[in-house]
Amino acid sequence: MCGFWWANSAARRALRWNRRRTVGGGLKPPPTRVRNVWNNMALNVVWLDDPASGKRELVGGKAANLNQLHSGGQVPLGFCITASATARVVPVRSGEASLPPDLYADIEAAYAELGARCGTPEPAVAIRSSAAAEDGAINSFAGQYQTLLNVVGVDAVAAAVVECVETAYRPHAAAYRKRSGAGVDEVHLAIFVQEFVAADASVVAFTANSVTNDPSEIVINAYWGLGEGLVDGSSVPDTYTVDKRELRIKTRSVAKKERMCAAGSAGVIEIDVLADNQSRSTLTDEQVGEVCRSAVDLEARMGWPVDLECAFKDGKLYLLQCRPVTTLAQDGRDWSVEWDDPKDAELTWRKGSLEAPLDQSFEWYWMQGWAKARRETGSGTLPMRIYVNGYAYEAEKPFRVGNRKEQEDARKKTEREIPELWRNEWLPGLKQKRAYFRSLNLSALSNDELASVLVEALPWYCECAKMHAHLGGTAVEAVGHLVEWYRKRFPDAAESEPYRLVQGQSNLSVEKGHLLWQLQQHLTPANEELLRAALQSRKKQGKWDGLEGSFKEIFDQYLETYWKDTPEFLASLVLKYAEQGVEDPHVKLRQLAAEREQFTSHARSLLKKKEREVFEELLQVALANYPLTEDHNYWVDGIAAHYIFPLFDELGRRMIKGGILKKKRSEIKYLELNEIILWGFGVRQPLRARVVERQREFDQRLKLSPPEFLGACEEPTTEEEDYLFWGPSTPLEAPKGEVRGVGASPGIVRGRARVAVNLDKALELQPGEILVCGTTNPHWTPLFAVGAGLVSDRGGALCHGAVVAREYGLPAVVGTLIGTKKIKTGQLIEIDGQSGVIRLV
Repeated sequence: MCGFWWANSAARRALRWNRRRTVGGGLKPPPTRVRNVWNNMALNVVWLDDPASGKRELVGGKAANLNQLHSGGQVPLGFCITASATARVVPVRSGEASLPPDLYADIEAAYAELGARCGTPEPAVAIRSSAAAEDGAINSFAGQYQTLLNVVGVDAVAAAVVECVETAYRPHAAAYRKRSGAGVDEVHLAIFVQEFVAADASVVAFTANSVTNDPSEIVINAYWGLGEGLVDGSSVPDTYTVDKRELRIKTRSVAKKERMCAAGSAGVIEIDVLADNQSRSTLTDEQVGEVCRSAVDLEARMGWPVDLECAFKDGKLYLLQCRPVTTLAQDGRDWSVEWDDPKDAELTWRKGSLEAPLDQSFEWYWMQGWAKARRETGSGTLPMRIYVNGYAYEAEKPFRVGNRKEQEDARKKTEREIPELWRNEWLPGLKQKRAYFRSLNLSALSNDELASVLVEALPWYCECAKMHAHLGGTAVEAVGHLVEWYRKRFPDAAESEPYRLVQGQSNLSVEKGHLLWQLQQHLTPANEELLRAALQSRKKQGKWDGLEGSFKEIFDQYLETYWKDTPEFLASLVLKYAEQGVEDPHVKLRQLAAEREQFTSHARSLLKKKEREVFEELLQVALANYPLTEDHNYWVDGIAAHYIFPLFDELGRRMIKGGILKKKRSEIKYLELNEIILWGFGVRQPLRARVVERQREFDQRLKLSPPEFLGACEEPTTEEEDYLFWGPSTPLEAPKGEVRGVGASPGIVRGRARVAVNLDKALELQPGEILVCGTTNPHWTPLFAVGAGLVSDRGGALCHGAVVAREYGLPAVVGTLIGTKKIKTGQLIEIDGQSGVIRLV
């Protein structure tokens, strides 16, 4: 079953239902406008790098997309004439359109400012349309409106703006609006003016293969010169098909290129391609890779497959336009929703995964538990979920009780009480439940007894969800409030600095390493020989019976505490520790605790009396909660999956025997929870037919292309992510030769990279190597005593990897999103865990 309900739902989404906040760090803020003179023309002109140009209703889809692309200087400078301004270009139907005087003046001023920014009095510009309904996730008006290149002089720019507006009323554009569902007369058109790039080579990249409908391939078309012939189809381009995951060129087709478009003194001319270039590939392999990396990054930002137009000039890549790939096959499904509460349509519902019936019916217990926790804190959001064609869509509905003071009091009370609740009630209860599950011999129970155990487990599972919401949410926030306060008080502090206030506290991850160190110390030659033999043995029973002495006692203690680890996994770790002579993590822990006290004393000395009072209150609550952000991974997250999962596994085995499931126990996921329980109690149902039909439907739904959003359909922002736990939502900007992430654990280290896509690969880690992975979980903890540093794709400053790295004193950068793609095993890298920078040496 592969942990189907857990892997698809609770563990991955829990903190996304936490109160959304960004605490420190994050993406580079958008550039401010150059001069305040533009404030008086806000309705007429906005700059492409101005946050206002991200508003689709103001500047249209194409310009709004460019605002998102604007990073690292890759997008040419420019400004946008807003839709409300172009609406005043009259009379648009007579062929005698003209610009109102104030609009002409604003364009003249903006063009002059663009010249100043470009370093030339009269810059050559490209002028393109940008419709409100254009280049969103549904419609692309590519080719319907006018584009003019190499326009020079303010009068020529003004004339080009008029021509673009008139184009919107021509028959072909009106017909396209009608086909796409927009009104024929609904012309909501903005126009953007950009610095013209006299391209050496033009490129169009698609992050999904629209011919084969394959989302795992990138297709690139490239041609010499300007992209006129490339975009309108009059030229046969070079074509490159690239594996999206590996960024490996799969196929390459080099065309004969005899004529090309180039910039004339004004406008565009056609010239001969140089003889040496006619049969030469337009792009080098390095340029193909650069285009692919930009396209994949943009796809992640936009949330849909993209059609990216770009150009190379003097070796530099410029991003010109970005729109959705609209030629992918449509699935024909209805994705509309009949909302129970009309206000729910105003929420942003984000797509989750495709879930089978058991996933869906079981998930409600997790959501109920989370909602209980939110009500206890008195504020935040309540989890909302709907299923459309089997796909989960999630939203957060604001939830508050009482006035602001009552909400704040409830929050503080909960944060103070959580550590005591954990020690006195929750942890003892979890241990008791674990003992109960361990006492069960599932294979000896009757069907109705199995069903009864499952029914009794459901309310407890709901309580586990509530615990998780507090320990993975409220406890995280308690630390976050200290971090937020510290950064406001010391704005120049590095992102990882405030976590020194809570470092050096033991948790289950550290104790796991300590037990492994003890096993290493007590390993005798006889026990070592038995471990090696047991790892080679295929026996399922009795192969560990020969262990002896204190080693056996600690071995059993480890498996009792860390019940999810198998004896085989433990044996492999013990041998690895013994071979490499790993140091006791308690030594580093004591050092970190001493550093914490010293750092805290220094911080206090910089504070005024009233500041110290606030600081002490936040510090004590954070210190008490910080270990829980890690320990709950073992108990709450682990115990529910580890002990409820076998119930479904045993029921699945019996359903195969009864002919309800065909071959695999995992097929039980096609049944709903109540159907499984009723079957256990002997209620006859046509379950086999339901499994067959639902499996067929599930397989069909896997091929669908569901929309990324329902309801308000707003695109995600960094502020909407729980930055502390999940980290950035898009890769952070970094110069060439570097990767950036969240500085999670301070220190600078240089070493060879060990890229690990799973735990088996991670076990190959050697002393002095830097572990590079997607993410970590408690199983990975022992490796922190082996490696020299950590880089992860996912996670924020309070994710598992960050917390454990700090307790092991290991420099760490998390939340890179692209580390495993940019870094290769054996590559020499240097990581700075304070600044969050990884240098590719």
